[in-house]
Amino acid sequence: MVNKVLRKINGATIFFILVLAFDLTVFLMSHDGYYLSFVVETNYIFPVLLTLVGFFVLARRYKILKLYVTCITIPVVLIVALLAATGDSYGTISSPAKNVTVTIEHRNATLGETNHFYDFYVHVPSLYPGLMRKVNKDTVYIMTRNTEGEDDLDVLGVGNAEWKDNKIIFHSAYEKAIEVDL
Repeated sequence: MVNKVLRKINGATIFFILVLAFDLTVFLMSHDGYYLSFVVETNYIFPVLLTLVGFFVLARRYKILKLYVTCITIPVVLIVALLAATGDSYGTISSPAKNVTVTIEHRNATLGETNHFYDFYVHVPSLYPGLMRKVNKDTVYIMTRNTEGEDDLDVLGVGNAEWKDNKIIFHSAYEKAIEVDL
C-alpha cells in the first residue's frame, strides 16, 4: 500500500511538500524565538512567495481549475503587498571585539508625535548561517517630537551604544538608557 503511494508521488508533489516543511520549520523556530536572517529581513515575503510558487507547480501538475488558482493568488498577492508596504527596516551593529553581531528591526508610526519601535536579534554562531535569536520579549519603543533628519537608529542612540558584559546599553537623547540583554 505504502509502496503504491510512494510510486505515484512526482516531482511537483515532492517540491510542494518540501516547501510546506520549510514553512513549518520557520514557524516552529519563530515560536522558540529563533529566526533565519533572510526570512526576517525580507519581512516574511520570501516564504509566502515560495509557498505560492509551490502551489503553482502543484496546480499545474494536477490541472487545478484556473478559477481556484486565481482565488488563491489574489489574497496571497494582497498579503505580500501589505507586507512590502508596512515592512520593517533593519540595521546591524557589531561589538567592538567583532565577536557579537546584533540586528535591529526598527519601524516608526507618526500621528503628531513619532513612535519608534525596536526589536533585537543576536546572530547565533551555529551550523546554520544566518540563524538569529530574538533577545527582547517586548518591543522597545521611544516616543519623540520634532526629530527631522534623524532616522530610527539615531533616535535609539546606536552611535552611542555601550557594550558591557552580555548587554548593550543604548544612550538615546530621547529616552533613558535602554539595556538589551544578549
